[in-house]
Amino acid sequence: MALVKSDLEKLKHMHRIVLNLLKEEEPGILLDAPAGNGALANCLSKIGFQVHCCDLYPENFQVPHLTCQRVDLNRKLPYANDYFQYIICLESIQYLENLYHLIREFSRILRKEGMLIISMPNVLNIQSRFRFLIRGDRRFFKPRSQLPTTDAEWAKITINPVSFREIELALGRYKYFITTVLTLKIKPTIYLFFPLIWFIRIFTWIDNLFSKDKRKKLFYQTLISKEILLGEKLIIVAQKISKTLD
Repeated sequence: MALVKSDLEKLKHMHRIVLNLLKEEEPGILLDAPAGNGALANCLSKIGFQVHCCDLYPENFQVPHLTCQRVDLNRKLPYANDYFQYIICLESIQYLENLYHLIREFSRILRKEGMLIISMPNVLNIQSRFRFLIRGDRRFFKPRSQLPTTDAEWAKITINPVSFREIELALGRYKYFITTVLTLKIKPTIYLFFPLIWFIRIFTWIDNLFSKDKRKKLFYQTLISKEILLGEKLIIVAQKISKTLD
């Protein structure tokens, strides 16, 4: 099978970025969790990846030549240890109850030197920080006038405002090394916050002058990058560097 124009037209912008990342890799066994309607999984299977798909709502899956298994990412994943070479988890962690459980499970089923690709809302961009200062809630996690009453309703709302700081810590705990941080898009309106952006950068540069911790310096340099300060959403690529800690 080969990709055709109609396949690519079904892809979201985020899917195109992930597809371009994986085009450069040797095809292998890949988990798409959650898989949604299967548009990205379809493209990856056509360029040689052995794609396994799962989703809380597999009835939405629309790729006839692939199977989508019903899986709740809040629970233990039904896959063998060290099975996958690649795992993709797009726009999901903000809906889940326990980030560490998911990263631990991904680490269990991912082979050493395997690749994990995660996307999430960027709650550390300057507009989200300003909203938190003024209103006390994150830009992508607005308060609700009425709480959900069913599990299905709860599954569709964002409940976990994970920032890059938390994801970096969780990935480090389970022996991943972040190789790439990308952003989906930068809205022009965010440049209204330009003075605050430079205040944060100058403060960080000064603070780093007095630090001898190279890892800390590198981390804070990432926090003041355009991806973190300006991006609407983040795509984080990490490599598993050793066995999971017990």
